[in-house]
Amino acid sequence: MNRRVLLEEMTSEEAGKAIKEADFVVLPAGSLEQHSLHLPLSTDSIRAEYLAKYLAENSGDLKIVVLPTLKYGLSEHHIRFPGTMSLKEETYMNMIFEIALSLKKHGAKRLLVMNFHGGNIQAIRLALLRIERELGLKTYFVHWTEFAKDLIDEYGKGTPYGHSGFYETSMVMLFRP
Repeated sequence: MNRRVLLEEMTSEEAGKAIKEADFVVLPAGSLEQHSLHLPLSTDSIRAEYLAKYLAENSGDLKIVVLPTLKYGLSEHHIRFPGTMSLKEETYMNMIFEIALSLKKHGAKRLLVMNFHGGNIQAIRLALLRIERELGLKTYFVHWTEFAKDLIDEYGKGTPYGHSGFYETSMVMLFRP
């Protein structure tokens, strides 16, 4: 399918129409942190961007707009490794809220956050509760391991699929050869 789905590649006029007509606006969430010696700092963001775009381009009749990826996350637990960047939880939650506020002003109906970094989970959930309560925007949340749960259960036995493991490495090799 050859439709434009990335907000950052649209004109203002195209974006206004796309956001109003979208069944979902997707916010991919990653991080910028160490991923062992063999993966780039942007591993979580690479996966988030690729899969959000793939979802939007292969969603059938659903209209999906993909926002720019949140490339900074909550990574204080890796801050001792050079290149790791971490935000305070309050800053992160406020960023998500203010993005949703802009979307609401542009006529968005639903926000889906696709998260690819475990450290972000609690802050995203709290931000989405605030968004629903204060803005009335319907929100959804999914963490990447939920996409692949069946595959992980079937093929991941005895395989390190966590941080910098088999699955993250495989995805980066596929998405950014």
